[in-house]
Amino acid sequence: MRTQVRINEIHNFSKFEVTGVGAEDWLNRLMANTMPQNGRIVLRPMEMGLERFVRYGKADFIGRDTATADRGSPPDRRLNALIVDASDADVSADGPIFHDGTVVGFVTSSGYAHFSRKSIALGMVPREIADDGEHFEFKILGERRAETLTTTPILDPQGLRMRI
Repeated sequence: MRTQVRINEIHNFSKFEVTGVGAEDWLNRLMANTMPQNGRIVLRPMEMGLERFVRYGKADFIGRDTATADRGSPPDRRLNALIVDASDADVSADGPIFHDGTVVGFVTSSGYAHFSRKSIALGMVPREIADDGEHFEFKILGERRAETLTTTPILDPQGLRMRI
């Protein structure tokens, strides 16, 4: 595993040394121009499955034109829950999601779900491959880990805990 990578900035011939865990991943994202900018990742309600909360009849609201356009044709990607095969660390947000060796999406957030004892990530993946049980991968500490998309609730899928 690579632990050190160097960058040459052509403009002034300066040299930067990037080292440590995640150096290779960071440089891959930088060179592929996939670094997210703060406040630049825009998620629409239709991508997150929240379209039922949009009041299309409301006179005016920010994003109304986009929401109306999305209503006619669903977006290409959708927010999904992914169960991660992780034992020592969680996925970092904004990390790439791989499917058959190709980057197809990105992680929006992740963490360990203590009650279900699973590492869970939320990520944007293309709608056409967002099927229950579909397998994906991403890197955790430089190592590729498997993840499985789930469309059922992770905690209490039958809704028994809510019943009296």
